[in-house]
Amino acid sequence: LYPLPLFLIACLGNSGRNEISPLQAHMFAHYDRAGEVHHGLINGNLDAARRAAEWIATHPDIHEMPPGSDPYDGEVRAFAGEVTESPTLRDAANAAASMGRSCGDCHRAYRVEPRFLMGTAPPGGEGARAEMARHVWAADRMWVGLLGPSNAAWLDGARDFQGGWLDTQEVLVDPEDRIQMRALVRHVYDLGAEAAQATEPHRRAEIYGEFLATCADCHQLTLVQMVERE
Repeated sequence: LYPLPLFLIACLGNSGRNEISPLQAHMFAHYDRAGEVHHGLINGNLDAARRAAEWIATHPDIHEMPPGSDPYDGEVRAFAGEVTESPTLRDAANAAASMGRSCGDCHRAYRVEPRFLMGTAPPGGEGARAEMARHVWAADRMWVGLLGPSNAAWLDGARDFQGGWLDTQEVLVDPEDRIQMRALVRHVYDLGAEAAQATEPHRRAEIYGEFLATCADCHQLTLVQMVERE
């Protein structure tokens, strides 16, 4: 089991969850559910991703959103709805990545700079467990890069996906899947290289959607399953 690193978001100036405004509570709730969508898709658990996305798509509005932000809110909800209705995990992954990009577009438009508390460097070590921990860290950094948006976080994650462990046999359910597994890992690294060169938000979302779907394909061949976040 490989736990997802814990990190928090703080919108509009508060770095914790004590004495927060209704708007900040709204942002925290969005972030938590978006994380559940992200986590579910990486694990290949489409049902879990759909449940979390449905909340984002249907929960009641609040009255403290900035004036003029309705189009952004509507876009986030629309992409969350696509996740809920997606027939395949790949479709859901693409919609989820676009949802994350829409969050970042809103933050950028209103000059909101969310602060994410998480490790500043990838975990060290060698072998399958250490490599999976680094993959989790890098995936989270790229996700933060979309949501923030944060160019530094995006590049942190992308750069950490450009090479490393390819000896996948020790985590395979069926040793005969080794060739396929190695191809998936290589594809992830290729996506990392593409991500490091991408600067436009829509292109980053496209790459991340493919990345999420590839992670899920890989995990379905392995003994790897990340634990649910508390």
